[in-house]
Amino acid sequence: MCVDAGGGAVHGARPELPCMHDVVFDFQVNDEVDDLAADPSSVTYDSAEGNQRRQQRYRQGGEAK
Repeated sequence: MCVDAGGGAVHGARPELPCMHDVVFDFQVNDEVDDLAADPSSVTYDSAEGNQRRQQRYRQGGEAK
């Protein structure tokens, strides 16, 4: 079961909001693709810097206020 960013509604009750699991997954994948396109040698999937960059982009783009 998926909970949306509104804090309790089951996924599907407010279809304009994406499932938060999908958001996290999409941001992680898009980040790796962006990094790879910019500089293939810079991609390290489990580096602290990469994780921090993903978390920052997720907070800027997807997290409810």
